[in-house]
Amino acid sequence: MSGHDFPDIYCWIAVACCFALVAATTLTPLRGVTWKWLALAGSLTYPLYVIHEYWGWWFISVMQPWLPQRPTLLIAIVLCLVLAWVIHRAVERPLGPRPRRSVQAGLECLRAGPK
Repeated sequence: MSGHDFPDIYCWIAVACCFALVAATTLTPLRGVTWKWLALAGSLTYPLYVIHEYWGWWFISVMQPWLPQRPTLLIAIVLCLVLAWVIHRAVERPLGPRPRRSVQAGLECLRAGPK
């Protein structure tokens, strides 16, 4: 899709690095370190997943004629991260507790079994 081919080894290296990172943060003394920004990063994953392709490509298509590739990409990434944060703060946080309670109530009914 990007028009650039790169060797498969790069993907395998990225996967290996992810495994090494998970192992380092769970099996070493790093597991005791609390990085508060990781909670924020984790909370942005779903809204970012939902919006990144559509809004990222939209912004790139709009700005590509006026900006070089790298600044356009950087601004698109920042735009998507900010939009994901806004969705998290304005939608997920205020509206999240109600469906969470409903799911928990349903799970408790299942756990209780038939009456």
